[in-house]
Amino acid sequence: MRDDFKQRLEQINIRLIADTTKKSILENNLKDINKKLIKIKEKKDLLQEATLIVQQAIKETQQNLEVHINPIVNASLNEVLDEPYTFNVRFSSRGKNTKTSEIRFELDKNGIVLEDKLTDQVGGGVIHLIAFALRASILVLNKSVSKILLFDEPLVALKGKDYPVKAAELIKNLSDKLGIQIIIVSHETSLKEIADSLIEL
Repeated sequence: MRDDFKQRLEQINIRLIADTTKKSILENNLKDINKKLIKIKEKKDLLQEATLIVQQAIKETQQNLEVHINPIVNASLNEVLDEPYTFNVRFSSRGKNTKTSEIRFELDKNGIVLEDKLTDQVGGGVIHLIAFALRASILVLNKSVSKILLFDEPLVALKGKDYPVKAAELIKNLSDKLGIQIIIVSHETSLKEIADSLIEL
């Protein structure tokens, strides 16, 4: 019976040593996992901070774009047209996902916001004028490209009164003030009068 007891004691001792070893391994694994969790949390915190910085930079860039684009487009509309138009480029979040923005172009006439099918409400001339001014303003904001704009009949839809003459003067003024070289293909005689150089075919 003593031998049985001694044998059981040895088995218990072996199990105890095995369990102690397992416990030690598990404790070491737990320490490693905790270290990894701390590193993951640090990375998560850095990522959240970086995300906030990027979102703030995007917001500031969007505001900067609004501040620079809107005045050029509105000055262009006011210089050429008799009707009081106000143009705004707006950036807004889409739905619940604030990481995604959309660009909205707003045009109002006499304080009334025009929506849907703008060409039916204001005509192609106004749209062409806005498109011209948008291109000029965006080109000025992009410091990494040559300041050259190419147009084929930019005033073709701008009819009536002295709009073509005013638009030609606007093109000349924007070219001079913004430092943009503008190359135009056109039959419009008012553009010939403001051209620095002319090639006739």
